[in-house]
Amino acid sequence: MVFKSKGVYVGFLAIFGIFLSAPVMGQKKMMDKLIHKFLSNEKDTVKKNTFFPFPVASMSPETGLEYGVAALYSFYLDKQDTVTRVSTINIMATHTTHSQSKAKIVSDVWSRDNRYHYSSELRYWDFPYSFYGIGANTWKSNKESINEKRARLTFAIDKQLAKSYYAGLETGIASFQHPGTDPSGIYSAHQYFGKSGGKRIYFGVRQSYDSRDKVTYTTKGLYGNLRVDYTPDFFSGEQFSGWQMAFDGRYFTSLTDKVVLALNGVYEGTYGSRVPFYLMS
Repeated sequence: MVFKSKGVYVGFLAIFGIFLSAPVMGQKKMMDKLIHKFLSNEKDTVKKNTFFPFPVASMSPETGLEYGVAALYSFYLDKQDTVTRVSTINIMATHTTHSQSKAKIVSDVWSRDNRYHYSSELRYWDFPYSFYGIGANTWKSNKESINEKRARLTFAIDKQLAKSYYAGLETGIASFQHPGTDPSGIYSAHQYFGKSGGKRIYFGVRQSYDSRDKVTYTTKGLYGNLRVDYTPDFFSGEQFSGWQMAFDGRYFTSLTDKVVLALNGVYEGTYGSRVPFYLMS
């Protein structure tokens, strides 16, 4: 409904504002409590378990609008120990306007005195995307959609060997599917190694340096994680057998009481006689 009368329009806004003022004030108080609880720099001395659900949204050319819901569950394995870091379980599920879906459950668990660190990850992707070919000379007219589906489950355990230094082991299993949608298209008609998808089970070693003051809402410290995985030739067909190496480095410093500067650098490398398409996409 459109109001042409300026007086009626102003009166409508005034009444509408009064009508909403009570719930808005209540929501503001609730948000203030949540912000203080999860973003405050004050030390957590109560150590209560908390569950914090919240909406998520982002936008990119590949996905269009991505929207969904996430939740963070925080807890302590030892509430009496003042040194033990907070453990978390992070859950997220999103969908995009390009009909892409993603879901994950990530756990990060710290034992008493942070002597052991356990982590796990379960991820699923249903992620159609456009393929134009490989190399520098690709054409928009060659566009073909690929209905990518991926699933991954990983586990890792780290032991503290020195102050802020950890070393450990990890393992994981992953499945990949990359069917094309046009039998005569540039993807379906070409014989790319491993284009139909595959599976891999891998085992690896890892080490990390972690001097962050807090693992959630960090305000200062360094974090570096280096891991090397090996994938044996367990499965038949066009599968990957070889090594992967990854590094994740982060630096945090507080500029003011409420502003933190964070820098992040990552590296990923895949090494083998033949790298399948499903590990390059």
